[in-house]
Amino acid sequence: VPATPFPYFHLASWTGDTNGCVLGTNNVAVPMTGPRQLIAQFAPNLAPLGTPEICLASHGLTNQPFDVVETNDPDSDWHANWQEWIAGTDPTNAASTFSITDTSESTNGRLRIVFSSVPAKTYSLFSSPNLPPTDWNPASCSTSPSEPAGSGPITASVQSVTIYVDSTAIPVHYFKIGVRQ
Repeated sequence: VPATPFPYFHLASWTGDTNGCVLGTNNVAVPMTGPRQLIAQFAPNLAPLGTPEICLASHGLTNQPFDVVETNDPDSDWHANWQEWIAGTDPTNAASTFSITDTSESTNGRLRIVFSSVPAKTYSLFSSPNLPPTDWNPASCSTSPSEPAGSGPITASVQSVTIYVDSTAIPVHYFKIGVRQ
């Protein structure tokens, strides 16, 4: 039985009733001694820094080997393609940015910060009392104006996240948002 992946994917494994089967690279020899269920599981090919090749190809970035394409910056926004993938931005559009989109003071005196996000990605808030910053430190925040602040990361479930910071605890502060897989 052959398993043919779509471009930019590979066969990751066979699951199901594989007992007695001879597993090949993209095929399996199955002795048919009765009914069987076999499942071919595919996974995306990843460039060396972890960017899925399908992500690069979906933006037309196939003119060089993927290990080179991944480190390029075709929109000249100072972010390599692998960084754009992590941030969830378009590597071919300099106007596509990962940024804080709004700040305001909430009714209970907390600072409200809104930023663009990608569902399932993890974000952390950092602060510094100085610009340029000598050190960015994890900042305590919450996703509700009434919840106590914590310093743990936030996993997004929507395309925009709102967090709240106790602005009375930090009289002067500058913030940045970090994102990771």
